[in-house]
Amino acid sequence: MALAAPGPAHAAGYTSALREARADANATIAAGAVVSHGRVVWTGASGGGATSRSVFSLASLSKTYTATLVLRQVERGHVRLGDRIGRWLAGRIPAAAARVTVRELLSHTSGLPDYLDDPRLAAPFSDPYHHWTEAELLRAVRAPRHRGRYSYSNTNYILLGAILRRVSGAGEDRLLARDVLGPLGLGSTSMRRNAALAARLAGGGRLGNDIWDPIWGDGAVVASASDVGRFVDGLLVSHRLLHPATVRLMLHGGGSFYGLGVYSDAQLLAGETFYGHDGSYGGWNSYALANPRRGVTLVILLRGGNDNVEGALRDIARAARSAGLL
Repeated sequence: MALAAPGPAHAAGYTSALREARADANATIAAGAVVSHGRVVWTGASGGGATSRSVFSLASLSKTYTATLVLRQVERGHVRLGDRIGRWLAGRIPAAAARVTVRELLSHTSGLPDYLDDPRLAAPFSDPYHHWTEAELLRAVRAPRHRGRYSYSNTNYILLGAILRRVSGAGEDRLLARDVLGPLGLGSTSMRRNAALAARLAGGGRLGNDIWDPIWGDGAVVASASDVGRFVDGLLVSHRLLHPATVRLMLHGGGSFYGLGVYSDAQLLAGETFYGHDGSYGGWNSYALANPRRGVTLVILLRGGNDNVEGALRDIARAARSAGLL
């Protein structure tokens, strides 16, 4: 996709906003993007020698990618939202957990405790080279508490990844390539470690095996800011990945502010409602929001600093408003 360059004044506004965003989050490196009706109107980076081609760990923003893949399987008739997950995972997780439905996983209403709180995983998480297995993660699944209430848990999306592997017979990274990256032409996104993208990691270094591996349905995606913007636009604005009726279900089908893999944000800018997801893990922070009514998608990706990712994205949103997009 060709970059539709903004005018000089607007380009300077976005560049200044990105510097402010980086300062607000006290981040070492920041990258951002703005997409309008399918066109990348701006993307940039600040700090640490990063460029607009640098890639970042998206952490929990990855959940929107996983949810998209699940809803594609729903559209194809291979999965039903009301299916109990024991259909695929019986005998591998507690019986009470097996009664949870796919919709409850997507909407964080399963009541399943977070696997990150399991003390048995503390030692493996301390080793960035640990070879993780699905069996190891499924052993950390415990019986639900307060099922039916919204309670954010990374376990839900670990289980969705396990279901996708069984439904498709392929890894989630292959599904991502087939159902998302291919249709949108995204070349700077991956759930699986590869040398080309690893060489473009913002700030350099090596991402641990607890970050970059398709076993992590809750947080494995690594991408550039413009690729993130094009994904969220393709999903929520241009409707190039899911049928419009499925997108509406994704936005509003969770029974609370959190839908099915995305949530609503009416606080970013007064009078505007956005939809998307954020992420925070291991020193990486991300936030991507789309305003379907305006046709605008905003992205901020950060390395280091605090978790003021919404404040950082608000800086980009104000620049987009000054440019007449919001």
